[in-house]
Amino acid sequence: VAWQSVPVPASRFTTAAYPPNFTNYPYSDAADYAIQAELILSGNGFTEGFVDKPLHLTFLACLNWLAGSDFSKMIMLQKAVLAVIPGLVFLIGLRLYNRPAGAMAGLLVLFIQMNNLATAPNIQSTNVSMTMSEPWTALSLLFCCLAIINWWENPAGSLWLPALAGGAVGLAVLIRLNIMVLIPLVIFIWLFFSGMKKKRTWISLVIFSLC
Repeated sequence: VAWQSVPVPASRFTTAAYPPNFTNYPYSDAADYAIQAELILSGNGFTEGFVDKPLHLTFLACLNWLAGSDFSKMIMLQKAVLAVIPGLVFLIGLRLYNRPAGAMAGLLVLFIQMNNLATAPNIQSTNVSMTMSEPWTALSLLFCCLAIINWWENPAGSLWLPALAGGAVGLAVLIRLNIMVLIPLVIFIWLFFSGMKKKRTWISLVIFSLC
């Protein structure tokens, strides 16, 4: 509701709301993603050859299908899905520190996004009202963080924990390839703090890497 209450101004990635339907349509890179999602929905699949963000385009195609090709409704649905971001930030803060810290972090993310929406014409940054991949990347990274926290807090726990963490990272990579740079960092930290001489450490690492 908070994000929907901020008017969408014209920017590099969004047009102004012109008559007759007064809808903010995507522009620039955002338009390319919206068109590719429409092509998927029409049955043409990925027509641009190599696609480095297949899951992002699939999400957009699903939203387009649910909205009945009404772009304003599609963006509203996207905001509804991405609205779990402050809640996930709260859960991470709760797991790492305490409830007040999580609540403060979640509210901070909520208001940062409102600020991004309001300053879109002046600052070239993406927000939840655009069909860009950055908000979906943020959502996937938060799921990755929660999965990795569960794994690292229970190093001797079920082997499903590293499998879940590896699967979350794998899905995130399908949204944006840049996330791959985090994989060596996760592996290094796990080996350093869990102990490289332990058999369990390497089994968990293999499961994480395969998933």
